[in-house]
Amino acid sequence: MAIARASRDEAAPRTLTERELHRALLARQLLLERSALPIDRAVEQVGGLQTQYAPSGYVGLWTREVDRERAALEAFHA
Repeated sequence: MAIARASRDEAAPRTLTERELHRALLARQLLLERSALPIDRAVEQVGGLQTQYAPSGYVGLWTREVDRERAALEAFHA
């Protein structure tokens, strides 16, 4: 099996700084700013983070969503 080699013109991938890494983690968890994702996509992205205790999953999702009405989350969980 041949291993692809980078050409001399290609730069090596840049390593993230510790701050950039932490910010990327927070962004992936929807903690940097509220999200406009549909509820099902937000659940897919962060659902496993806080669902060991069911009420915390509900609150965690609600705090990450922009302009999300409580009734919409309750309907999704039903």
